[in-house]
Amino acid sequence: DKIGKIKTVFQDVSIAFLLCGADFFGLMQVGKVLNAVGLVSLAIAAVLTIWSGLSYILKNKAVLKEQK
Repeated sequence: DKIGKIKTVFQDVSIAFLLCGADFFGLMQVGKVLNAVGLVSLAIAAVLTIWSGLSYILKNKAVLKEQK
């Protein structure tokens, strides 16, 4: 689903910003800004994860109820 793909983008962005923020210990302000952007992106990814998971479950009720 499209939501899952957008979620993956936010996850990738958050990881990149958090890793880059960890490298800027000498420039503390830059590191703080990068970490803040990374954490906000991670929070958005978490919300999108729940949204896409619920969407998947609702769209595939029949498959999930199927018994063998």
